Amino acid sequence: MAFEVVSLGKLLESYPEDSIRQQLSSFLPKNDDVAHFIHDTAIQFEKIGLSRTTLVYTSIKGQLVIAGYFSISSKPLSISKKNWHHLSKSVQKKVNAHWLQNCSRQL
Repeated sequence: MAFEVVSLGKLLESYPEDSIRQQLSSFLPKNDDVAHFIHDTAIQFEKIGLSRTTLVYTSIKGQLVIAGYFSISSKPLSISKKNWHHLSKSVQKKVNAHWLQNCSRQL
């Protein structure tokens, strides 16, 4: 069984949104939260850059169908001062080192 992986963003660039919505609605996962995301939220999040969704297609009886999907979101980590002080000193150092490393890459 072969799979084809396609980004939702590429589909939105190439096809009318209504046809993509129709395709997404044909995917019927068992989990309600998963269904809600792919049917109602994925396109909106893709457009505003809140997440990137990738669809996984397979062929069943000669027709491409959605076998699954995955989404990646770039939500920043926020730690309040109160919670920061509850972290061990070694964890605080690791977080600071990671943050500094990422800041230097952006310069």
